[in-house]
Amino acid sequence: MRCAILAVVLGLLGALPVMPQTLLVFDSPTKPFSMENEIEPISILLSRFDPAVMRRLGTEVQLSDMEQAERIVVVGNGGFPALPAPCLVYLEKTTKPLVGVGAAASLAIPGRIGATLKPSALNTGQLIYSGSEWPARVDPYFPLEVAPPKVLVRVVSQERSIPICWREGNRIGFAALPSSPPLSMIFSDVLIDLFEPTAATDPSLVFIVKDFNPSCSSESLRRLTDYFFHHGVPFAVTTQMRDLPEGTSAMPREEFLEALVYAESHGARIFIRGGEGMKDAPSFAPLTPCGIEDAIQPDPSALQIGRPTYARTPNDSVSPFLIHTPMRLSGGGWLWPSNVRGGLDGDLLSDIRQQVHSIVSFRGGVAGIVIPAWLPFQSMRDLADAARSIPVAPIDPLTAVPEPNPFKQP
Repeated sequence: MRCAILAVVLGLLGALPVMPQTLLVFDSPTKPFSMENEIEPISILLSRFDPAVMRRLGTEVQLSDMEQAERIVVVGNGGFPALPAPCLVYLEKTTKPLVGVGAAASLAIPGRIGATLKPSALNTGQLIYSGSEWPARVDPYFPLEVAPPKVLVRVVSQERSIPICWREGNRIGFAALPSSPPLSMIFSDVLIDLFEPTAATDPSLVFIVKDFNPSCSSESLRRLTDYFFHHGVPFAVTTQMRDLPEGTSAMPREEFLEALVYAESHGARIFIRGGEGMKDAPSFAPLTPCGIEDAIQPDPSALQIGRPTYARTPNDSVSPFLIHTPMRLSGGGWLWPSNVRGGLDGDLLSDIRQQVHSIVSFRGGVAGIVIPAWLPFQSMRDLADAARSIPVAPIDPLTAVPEPNPFKQP
């Protein structure tokens, strides 16, 4: 009886919403003369550490919000947020992890909190961080004088070295808006040491055979399964039973399920494609789906793969971007990236290798290698070989949790 009561209590506790630990304060969702939301990508990047971020407009934030938060991020898209006086005093004195972004980067300069900063732009330059460089356009950034030993990220442009990110004790200043790569990925990385030092884990690969459906070749999936099994490489298969491409013929249901059962028996993890999510699971018997892909109505208890966000690989201008690290879900479980896509042969395979290299140069970075299930086997293998040429370990998304202390172990 006691065990039953305890199980019910734990079940109820597991169903409770996750309380936000991170307070995100901002002056405006957009920068001046723009309609693009700059707060959403920052909030998404913060979900690496906290799946339920509390957002507050500067004029609406209360002192109690700051007192309850474990960490505070203040963003100025156009200027320093208009905060109530008690909140400014609190920011002056707090020893909590504190991040100032954009026009609020002065939070990490002693005696400069609330300073008025004028935006500037760098159309060309080399962004330098942790021994690596990327060509980058930084527009806007908010110039501040920073002691060189405290600088974490800088841009070298026309023989000038301009601080972009620095640390002062419990505070980080980030004088640009991290809404696009490589700044977004660097922003995510620099916060580790301030927010969660134990999360600085090794990079890894996740192989995702995407969108296997009855119009694909069951033989190609079996051969790819044998390839992965031979090399000891875990992989995921995302699948669906409907919405076939026009003009294609479907294999019999039994053949389709047998191919998936074969893959599952050789180490594959089966994910159902979006939409109804896990409600479709009974139609896949005797398979045991372990998650969903790109769900419209996310199942909070499931693993997920590949929801679009704003932080893909450096030098990739396509939007929306894709996450480069696993993200915690507010109901438990994980969202895994599917962020490496591109060519299938020749120079385009070099692009695959470059994408993987860019992602795994960051701590905890996971390169989610997307292999379209409709490709012929040799093209699938070439794509996998290109990704595996980077010396990074592949992981099983069902058992590997690169970030410690999750809310729910998958």
